[in-house]
Amino acid sequence: MDSFAITGKDLSGLLHIDSSLVSKWRSGKRHLKSNSLYTNQIIKHVMALDRSNQYAKIRMMLAQEYVNIFKSTENEIALFLKDWLTSVQEHTDNKRDYFE
Repeated sequence: MDSFAITGKDLSGLLHIDSSLVSKWRSGKRHLKSNSLYTNQIIKHVMALDRSNQYAKIRMMLAQEYVNIFKSTENEIALFLKDWLTSVQEHTDNKRDYFE
């Protein structure tokens, strides 16, 4: 979320949900599911924000996890982003945050 200057309030408004759910996603108390409407809306929104940059921010964000991300098509990037958002993200500070 920080990479795209999206606040929890912004995301909750976009998804028409309570901001506490976004907070739970960020903290790892709740998990996004790959078949969730919310997951698909988040992907669509983030990709729209980065489309004019040919998905450079998304590619950089996913580069450590996915080989050949820089050669990926738009559809492949969306799939990688979905996989990343719905998988357990472990960070060095032992916190889980889907939206760095």
